[in-house]
Amino acid sequence: MPVLPKFLIFLHISIIVVLKLINTGINELTSSELLQSLIAKGEEIQVFLNDKIGPLSKNQLNWKPDFRQWSVAECLDHLNINNRLYFPIIERALMSVGPKPEFKEDEEAFQYTLTGNMMVKMVRPESKKKVQAPKQFLPTKQMYDTYIVQEFMEQHNTIMRLMQQSFGLNLNKIKVFSPVNRVFKFNCGDCYAMIIAHDDRHFQQLQRIMQYSEFPTD
Repeated sequence: MPVLPKFLIFLHISIIVVLKLINTGINELTSSELLQSLIAKGEEIQVFLNDKIGPLSKNQLNWKPDFRQWSVAECLDHLNINNRLYFPIIERALMSVGPKPEFKEDEEAFQYTLTGNMMVKMVRPESKKKVQAPKQFLPTKQMYDTYIVQEFMEQHNTIMRLMQQSFGLNLNKIKVFSPVNRVFKFNCGDCYAMIIAHDDRHFQQLQRIMQYSEFPTD
C-alpha cells in the first residue's frame, strides 16, 4: 500500500477541518430559521434606533471621545454607505429568481459559503479582531445634520423588507458578489447575516460612545 506524502495528508486533514467548520455552529439552520433570527435582531436594532438614537441632537450625533474614534453620526454614515452598496446587488439577485419556486426548506439546511462564514464571524460584535473598513466605506464628512438618522432608518427598513421577501426561497442558491470586488462571491443568506451582524457591531459601538461621562446632554 503506497504511503501518502506528509503534505498531502496535512492538506486532506485541513480540508476536512475547514468543511467541518463551515457546517457547524452558525450554519445549523434552515433558510427560514436564519431569516427569523436576523429579523429578530433587526427589530432589536430598530427599537434602540427609535428610543436612543432618534432623539439625539446634532451636537450629540457629532460628538466623539477623541479624534481617533468615530462619532455616532460617522458610524451611521459608514453603515449607510455599506448597506447602500449591497442593496441593489441583493435586489437584482432576488429578481432573477422569478416566482418563488416549490421549495421545502426543511429538506436543505442553510449553508454559509466559506467566504461568507469568515466575513460574518469577522464582523460580529463578539469578534475581538479590529477590522479596517475599506476606503470606499469610510465616513464622508466631518459634521452631519440629524438627517443621517433618518437615512439609516430608511436603509434599515430596506434590509428588513428584503429579508421578509426572501421567505420561501432557498438562500443557498441565490448568488451575489461583493460590491468591493466581484471576485468575492456569497449567497444571499451570507449578505443578510453580514449586514445585520455589522449593524449590530456598530450599534454596540454607539452604546459605548453614549456611555462616556463627557457625552453631551443636549
